[in-house]
Amino acid sequence: MALASDDEPEKLSLGQLLATGRGRATVAAELIALLAMSPFLVLEWGTITAYGAGWWSAWNVLDALTYVLQVYITVLHLTRNVHSGYLSIACALQCILLLFRLQYFSRVFTSTRYAFLEAIKEAISAISIYLFFMVLVILGFAVAFHVLFRKDQGNEEFSTISNAFLTMWANQSDLLDLNLMRASHNPVTAVVLAVAYSFVMGMVIVNMLIGLMSNALEKTNRHEATKMVLHKAQIIDELEETMPRWLEERFMGSPDFIHILRVDPDRVDKPDLGSMWKDTEQSGEGGGDAGSAELLAKVDAMQAQLDRLEALLAGRTPAVSTS
Repeated sequence: MALASDDEPEKLSLGQLLATGRGRATVAAELIALLAMSPFLVLEWGTITAYGAGWWSAWNVLDALTYVLQVYITVLHLTRNVHSGYLSIACALQCILLLFRLQYFSRVFTSTRYAFLEAIKEAISAISIYLFFMVLVILGFAVAFHVLFRKDQGNEEFSTISNAFLTMWANQSDLLDLNLMRASHNPVTAVVLAVAYSFVMGMVIVNMLIGLMSNALEKTNRHEATKMVLHKAQIIDELEETMPRWLEERFMGSPDFIHILRVDPDRVDKPDLGSMWKDTEQSGEGGGDAGSAELLAKVDAMQAQLDRLEALLAGRTPAVSTS
């Protein structure tokens, strides 16, 4: 739809737009997009109803935002409110969100086992403090260059602090323009400051950032297979919660058994089944240990019976206990 409406005359009314083949194709694409997302809206509403406050997460909010943006884009385009620029901004944002949404939902397929969004989330979370320090260093150099070039207002790169910050950000691993430094009112100081910035950012901070990112991605890829199973379980759970009962009974039915994937959603290690089945409600504190001891005694008795049967089958007389 965004490509079809590109370079579209802004002064055309809706009737004039529908009179052209390109306009009809654009409107048809918008209506098809709204129709295609209707079942997903129903599923999303069912998920919100089933999970309640547990539905709120960054990924679910971004997912819901794609629906809101699609409706917003359609309304702006059909009402011919295209001259303000909001339509272009909404379309650009929708393209980015749909890209991330595709990456998010493709993580359950074996061929795309690498979870791109989770890798970004874990990496940013691991280096958040370092990123803050990095931005602080860039801001410090930006203010320094802005003050140093206050007599050179003809240079747009350092005329304001925001321009200076963007210039510093764009030259993190590159040396600043030395010709610009030499042409300033303080050439020696400007060159020294530019070399210092290149050393601090290009040789120290950026390389350290690469190392931290590598460690963060290595930690993210741990338990990769288990995480993929958990993602599949999450999708299955959402479908079961939102699927109509008649459809679930017809095609799915009741499972013969339940396999425990995890107990704590924030952990991927195996649950402790021994502590899970302790009957502490009936026996009170310490009752679980007593129940386990009783079970072990029964197992030992069964093992003794098996040993006796094996001895009889082998034609040997088992030793009789004198107790």
